[in-house]
Amino acid sequence: MMRRGGALLMLLWPCAGATLTLDMPANSVMRAETVTPQSTYDMPVGPWANGTIPVARGDGEVRQQAWRINAGGVTTQQILAPLRAQLLDQGFDVVFECETDVCGGFDFRFGSDVMGPPDMQVNLG
Repeated sequence: MMRRGGALLMLLWPCAGATLTLDMPANSVMRAETVTPQSTYDMPVGPWANGTIPVARGDGEVRQQAWRINAGGVTTQQILAPLRAQLLDQGFDVVFECETDVCGGFDFRFGSDVMGPPDMQVNLG
């Protein structure tokens, strides 16, 4: 997600037994999805610092989705707030949030396992 001059990142970790169902904005389209039934994911839990990203390792199904939300004139916060509220209501916990260079810039982006282009474009400018 983008917010004036940089990326806004929010990572959530499910509580035991949590399942994910989100009501996406009406103008959103899933651009890509990958599902790995049994895998491991190293989720960043802090910013890039001293040559590394602190992670929490999770095992199980790993599902990644890239969504395009056509929302001209709407801020990232206006898109993120209702999605965040849905996740919290479903038992997820926010474990790390950062904005722009506080995350660690290019080092954080390329040190994290996220979908790449063309499915997801992260503008670090």
